[in-house]
Amino acid sequence: MVVKFIFETEKSGNSLKRLKVVEIVPANFAEFGTVYDERKLYIVQQLIDLGELQRYQKGWIYHQLKELPELELSLGDWREIARRLGYKAGWGWYKWKEMLSRAR
Repeated sequence: MVVKFIFETEKSGNSLKRLKVVEIVPANFAEFGTVYDERKLYIVQQLIDLGELQRYQKGWIYHQLKELPELELSLGDWREIARRLGYKAGWGWYKWKEMLSRAR
């Protein structure tokens, strides 16, 4: 069985520090990259709306989200952000990978 680990984290300077495993759950790869968290996307939508109001370019959202690593956006979240911005799903995958490499 394949599992995913959910960690409790703490912000340490510019990075997140893993404190302990909070939960281990079965990974469902059929849903990998398609499920998103509506609570997190509510915050993201607020930023999208602000960017539109200020007439910023769509990519502005990524730079704002880089400053909020505590949101811990999943691949599904990033793909939904791409959809809401009118981008292809690949943009979401690429930005998700960038955020993962920043967290290390």
